Amino acid sequence: MKIIFTILVATLILPTSLISQTVDLPSDYVRNTITGKNNIPENVEGSPYMNDDFKPGKIDTGDKIINSPMRYNIYQDEFQIANGETEIIALRRTPNLKIELQGKKFAIYGFNGPTGNKQGYFEELYSSENISILKRHEAEFTEAKKAANSYASDTPAKFKPSETYYIKVGANSAEEVDLKKKDVLNAINDDKVEKYIKQNKLKFKDESDLIKVAQYYDSSLK
Repeated sequence: MKIIFTILVATLILPTSLISQTVDLPSDYVRNTITGKNNIPENVEGSPYMNDDFKPGKIDTGDKIINSPMRYNIYQDEFQIANGETEIIALRRTPNLKIELQGKKFAIYGFNGPTGNKQGYFEELYSSENISILKRHEAEFTEAKKAANSYASDTPAKFKPSETYYIKVGANSAEEVDLKKKDVLNAINDDKVEKYIKQNKLKFKDESDLIKVAQYYDSSLK
């Protein structure tokens, strides 16, 4: 079970000059708006963000493209937009929303989680109507612990990031896979793919072999 971690919010008064500098984003895509800056306590190790600072990003709503400074809170699975210097807009997880940040593309997908079917952001490593290779970014939060005795040291609170891979075939939900031949074949279930893996001696030491398999599978259906 995840422990809910509350990010401290330092409330600031918005200067009049910043109030007019709003992001042109439909309200349907706004989850909430925070006045102030999110601050992580100094004694916490790690970060809930993929990128702590706001970086140039792109939001595609399907009807329009919006350029804005952004950051990705992987602990809360939430993209945040810098609206002026002291306001942060948290995006609602909307199925048709597509985001590009620091050269990575993200979209909402349904997937089978520990508690059933869920929806969340995934980095798209390869995506088509037939098959998608996806990467899920998460962070686990561990609370601080006091030392058991005077000979031990306190353990600080910390965020530990992690990455998991998923394969989505056709209209099915995304399925988590380890970088193993057996997992890949169970997810795709195609004799041609098994033959391709064997002929090309794929070892799945990294995500590049997952992408190769997806590209082959996709081309074999065209």
